[in-house]
Amino acid sequence: MSRTVFRRIPSCYRALPRWWSSHFNARFILYDPMDLAKVVTGELESYEFQPYTFLDIDDHLFLNTAGIELEML
Repeated sequence: MSRTVFRRIPSCYRALPRWWSSHFNARFILYDPMDLAKVVTGELESYEFQPYTFLDIDDHLFLNTAGIELEML
């Protein structure tokens, strides 16, 4: 049995929506321009159109987790 230690969340954050995540992905999210045009003309609501694909670019980014040469960034 593992003992997981959770840090206390400051009270100023307790009232906010809970969207905490252990990982974030850097992505390009691609939408169909015709769907956006349908929103402009009223054929679709702004919340109805969805992306048709995404490109995950995490592996191609320079993630400086060690904090090396920060002045170079």
